[in-house]
Amino acid sequence: MSDMVKSCLGVVLLFVAIGMALVVLASATLAAIIFQFTGTDISGLQFPTLIGIGLAIVLFIYAIYLFISIRDYSWLSVTIPGVLSGLYAILPDLLMGQPTDDIVVLVAGAGLSALLAYRKQRRETTEALEAGESLLNDRLGQ
Repeated sequence: MSDMVKSCLGVVLLFVAIGMALVVLASATLAAIIFQFTGTDISGLQFPTLIGIGLAIVLFIYAIYLFISIRDYSWLSVTIPGVLSGLYAILPDLLMGQPTDDIVVLVAGAGLSALLAYRKQRRETTEALEAGESLLNDRLGQ
């Protein structure tokens, strides 16, 4: 499995684990509120709650394992500005409902990501050309 696939899968599993933990917490809180007001027996909800917590912990541990097993984080540093600017553009609209400077930040983040990707690609190409040139010189010199 490539590092990028591991990273993406790890992020998805991490979000699923956090989402499951929040759903379990909300359901347990709702069950406690229902029990408080109605006196209804909620002992039947303990097992599903424990299953949800256990599954969230397993997914969280697997996501951490995927993150630890990544060997090369360089591609991640290129994508961070774009992702963060996208989050910056989306989150205020979700929270406040008023678009302000979203497009400027989104374009700046995408531009920064593109610039970093271009520099990374150029550096890798230059290193590959230098390695190929030295190999060719070694073979021709012999």
